[in-house]
Amino acid sequence: MADASGSGFEAEPLKGGEAEGGVSKKKSCAEKLGLPHLTGWRTAAFLLSLFLCLAVVFAFSFILPCPVRPQYFSTWNHTLPDAATYDFLAVEDTNEDKVLDVLFIYKDSEASRNTCLSEDLSIPCLVLTAADGTDGKTLWKRPLAAEFDWVECGVKGLGRQGTGCLVAHADNLTAVDKKTGEVRWQRSRSTVLNGNLPLITTQDLNADKADDFAILSYNPEAPSFTSIPTELVFFSGKSGDQIGSKVNVGMDGVFGHQQFKTASGAPYLLLLTKSGLYAVSLQHLTKMANVTSALKEEKSWKEKSDRNTGLISLYQSDSLKRVMVFPGSSSPSLLVQTDSSVSLLHTDKLKIAWSTNTSALLSAPTFGQFNKDGIPDIMIEEDIGHKTKRVLVLSGSSGVVLWEMNLLFWTPSPRPGSVLTLNTYSHSIL
Repeated sequence: MADASGSGFEAEPLKGGEAEGGVSKKKSCAEKLGLPHLTGWRTAAFLLSLFLCLAVVFAFSFILPCPVRPQYFSTWNHTLPDAATYDFLAVEDTNEDKVLDVLFIYKDSEASRNTCLSEDLSIPCLVLTAADGTDGKTLWKRPLAAEFDWVECGVKGLGRQGTGCLVAHADNLTAVDKKTGEVRWQRSRSTVLNGNLPLITTQDLNADKADDFAILSYNPEAPSFTSIPTELVFFSGKSGDQIGSKVNVGMDGVFGHQQFKTASGAPYLLLLTKSGLYAVSLQHLTKMANVTSALKEEKSWKEKSDRNTGLISLYQSDSLKRVMVFPGSSSPSLLVQTDSSVSLLHTDKLKIAWSTNTSALLSAPTFGQFNKDGIPDIMIEEDIGHKTKRVLVLSGSSGVVLWEMNLLFWTPSPRPGSVLTLNTYSHSIL
């Protein structure tokens, strides 16, 4: 009997505790509710939490609207019947869908009649248009007074946020917001009637917290015996007002210009002239315009500049054709093209690294990777007569010919190009 009671005590310790005391203690919560009831509550709590989780997933998956993805068309066509188009085409993300849209300008008396009349403009007028890059649909139109001179988009400081387009037309300079097509400001361009592209962008010069720009005026088609001054005017990007006074750059015979930054970040203006390539610092030009700026100069260049004009002679030639910034180098270099040669100018030492003789180039040189040295190479095409062109690839490090081939061509042939592939080599497009 003792063994039986002992074994019962060990098998049921809870009951044994009560028997030993002789008095039954208060029942626990589990005993009051009962184990089956607790199990039911736990199951209900689990199912309720599971239901809530599924409800949240369902809400985010089906009820809440998903962002509408643009419908990408492989090709699209934007037709403008009987319209006069101009030599301008730009790509900008105007509607912030991370797809580049297309901006162009045209003149059409019929299709744009209502558009012109809505702005009290004479017919025909100019229409600056943005077309959606995904399907070609019109995003916005901006009617402007004719006649058209030039337009440049991607100009900082012109839009409410980001960049805008500056249009030179009739007697006006008009800043257009790229996102909405709204006119930000319009000013007379009487001081820059002979203004030429590209625009010269600068940091904020008038403390209005917006980038500013300058326009360089000259006549590239003027005969050499005609003295036409080369002048520069600074403008506020935010308001279009002139900043400072007009500057006479002091160089005649200019037929092209380009903005350039040295290795230290000093901004300069390159002037392509009939006597060679010259440079002048923007800091010097702002000083001449009586404008205070924090722009800096390159020390080695300043030492070689003319004390009166600030001009620096970079390359002497009476047959200068084109200047291009050589990409990919730690110290910026310039590729200089003349009637008879292509040369690489190192801007840190202002010395020619190499020069290769050429003749009758058909188009601007194209850069690409055609060997394993990691330095961009140059592809050019020469006219050798009988509707045949010679395509040459020059080494970017030495100027030697890497390879060449002869191809047939005709007048409207597109200029060559190159595409960089995943194996770091470029494929030429001829």
